[in-house]
Amino acid sequence: MEAEVKELSLKDYEKIAYEAVSNISTFEKNDNYRLGYHIYYYLIGKINTIEEAVNVAKPRSELDKDEIVKIIKENLNKLGIHKS
Repeated sequence: MEAEVKELSLKDYEKIAYEAVSNISTFEKNDNYRLGYHIYYYLIGKINTIEEAVNVAKPRSELDKDEIVKIIKENLNKLGIHKS
């Protein structure tokens, strides 16, 4: 018996993207929304890397960009997204 692979919808990717950035502290909620939006673009292939998504989103945070990227990668892994 083969395991069934479920295709994710764009809405699923959107939910995952915003969940992946939900615990990142930003100066304003809009910074977090913008970051989630660009991670969504990463998940659907419109942005090539998480690093690029963070650079484009320009989230204002006390965390540096490398730490933000690390948190997002960890969160995506916890959410079952293992994209290179």
